[in-house]
Amino acid sequence: MHEFKIKTKAFSILEVVIYITIFTAVIGLVIGIFISTVKIGNRETASAEVTSQLNFVLQYVERLAKQSSNFDIVSGTTTSTLKLRMPAPSSSPTCVFLSGGVIKIAGPDASNRNCDFVNATNLTNGKVTVDRLNFTKITFYPGHDNVLIDVQLTYNSSDPQSRVVRSLQSAISRVSAATFDDNLLPGSDNTFDFGLTGTRWRNGLFSGNLRAGSDSSHGLILTSPNGTCYRLTVSDAGTLSTISITCP
Repeated sequence: MHEFKIKTKAFSILEVVIYITIFTAVIGLVIGIFISTVKIGNRETASAEVTSQLNFVLQYVERLAKQSSNFDIVSGTTTSTLKLRMPAPSSSPTCVFLSGGVIKIAGPDASNRNCDFVNATNLTNGKVTVDRLNFTKITFYPGHDNVLIDVQLTYNSSDPQSRVVRSLQSAISRVSAATFDDNLLPGSDNTFDFGLTGTRWRNGLFSGNLRAGSDSSHGLILTSPNGTCYRLTVSDAGTLSTISITCP
């Protein structure tokens, strides 16, 4: 009977070191690819979130601005609050503003003259931080006013690789005609004019009284078909009279 013996050969120290080195290199490569993939995925997620919220804010403000009857901010002055006068009294005024890194929108308060900033609604969420929100009103008379928007958002993350920053600058033009939801009052008495020579209002529709001063220099000025101007005045006895004057 023959006996078969299987000869085994043990790994040498050098071979073990080589195998371990190769295995470590492969594992390191796989881990590196995995980490890079995760970082790219996180950055893509951050970029998509910032871009999405930036577009949402712009579209929302653009819709409000086009529907508004007036940009109630000082022309040429940059501000972080956009106050809009709206045609509907229930939504006038409406404010878009920056508070604590969040863009918010507020409707009218009980007086319908100011915005209810206390009960404002967030337009951006906690996934982003708003670094900058500026509005600048630009007047292009006789065209409609424009408002310039400058906004910057940053993804809210402690990971430096995910801190994506996006900024946007745009201009929005108002579309609707101006309307007023309160009294039209001058800043001081007997100082300002309504309309200009050569730039006149066409028609005036009033449901109440139209009052004009009546003395030697004040009254209702009427223009005849041939272009002659007359001042219509009334005496204390209620007698109407006209005086030919130089057209203003």
